[in-house]
Amino acid sequence: MADHSNDSILKIPKLNGSNYHEWKDNIRSILVLRDLWFLMHERPPAEQEDKLKAWKRVQEHTRAIIHLTCEKDQAHLMSHAATGQEAWEIFSDTYASSDVSNVMELEECFGAAKKTTGMSMSQWFGHVRDLASRFCH
Repeated sequence: MADHSNDSILKIPKLNGSNYHEWKDNIRSILVLRDLWFLMHERPPAEQEDKLKAWKRVQEHTRAIIHLTCEKDQAHLMSHAATGQEAWEIFSDTYASSDVSNVMELEECFGAAKKTTGMSMSQWFGHVRDLASRFCH
């Protein structure tokens, strides 16, 4: 784990229920920089107690990073997750699914999207691109 400081964690917007895709990209970047991203897809080591202990310790570290980057009303969703991987899957299942309510919410966001005064064209296109990418996920 290259970076043990909490600076990068404290600087990103916390998950608040409406910013999942931005939050997900930020958390992924933090975990990549700390050489922890592989844990989101790795199964626990079998039959090797010392390796399993180390795996659990690093998973707890990853879970803490995810927890610290959530607003209180979002953190409760992961209260039963023992690992970062479980927490990641909970938020993915909650916010990245393409169920009807998520699609309807995105359609509403598209309908309400307006370029505000002072917003540059590149910021506006970035916002629209973000909405479009949410439809694809």
